[in-house]
Amino acid sequence: MALYLEEFLYRGRPDGQTPAYHVVLGDAGVDAFGNPSLSLSGPLTPAQAEALGFPLSAVADAINTGTMAALTQVQSELAAVMAERDALATQLAALQPT
Repeated sequence: MALYLEEFLYRGRPDGQTPAYHVVLGDAGVDAFGNPSLSLSGPLTPAQAEALGFPLSAVADAINTGTMAALTQVQSELAAVMAERDALATQLAALQPT
């Protein structure tokens, strides 16, 4: 089982009040029957999250890492689609009468 960041909620506040956030941690595992299972913590305060090894810096790193991985994947998929488009355009141009 490995704890991971399931949810991060930032709560802004009006001027003069300190912003706040909460964290929900997930614990992925396998149940007694071999099926994937997921256990979620309730909303944790910043102090509770930090005590479990998820200080704000680790939360921000997890969000950034996940976002960059998703961006890299989408960029790769886009490059493949554009290459396919260019190849089809070349094939189409070859079929056009001159």
